[in-house]
Amino acid sequence: MKFEKYIEKIEEAEIINFADYKNKKSSSKGSISRDVNEPKDMDKAVKVFVSGLDKRMKEYYKKSNYNQKFEHGMNKGGRYIKIWRKSGSSKSVVAFIDNKEGPTYGAIYKPASWKAPAKGVRGNVFSAQNGMEAIGPQGTVLYLR
Repeated sequence: MKFEKYIEKIEEAEIINFADYKNKKSSSKGSISRDVNEPKDMDKAVKVFVSGLDKRMKEYYKKSNYNQKFEHGMNKGGRYIKIWRKSGSSKSVVAFIDNKEGPTYGAIYKPASWKAPAKGVRGNVFSAQNGMEAIGPQGTVLYLR
């Protein structure tokens, strides 16, 4: 599914203003953080995560004067949601998100290959930072430290 469709839905619903989230300010457009008692809605959490990922990539490209166009998308599998990035003619996996109910529901993993995640949870899409704690400044999932 194309990232632009997610952005349109997010903008229509006015779910998040990432600049306000980054500065930890409240937004007039709606809540920028999840309530602790809010039910875990995977679709909303993934949309917010991909939106933040897109914003981080745009900031990085702007700083480095890199004009390459890119798009993000996702594929739902049996256990994982695969988040990918297409830039030019290349397509690569950015992250895997655990979609199976259980203790690791919403966990973010670094990709080991196109088909499988690496071991070790890097973050969670249901965290207070909406999973952005797992993403580095270049828009990639961080290594374990």
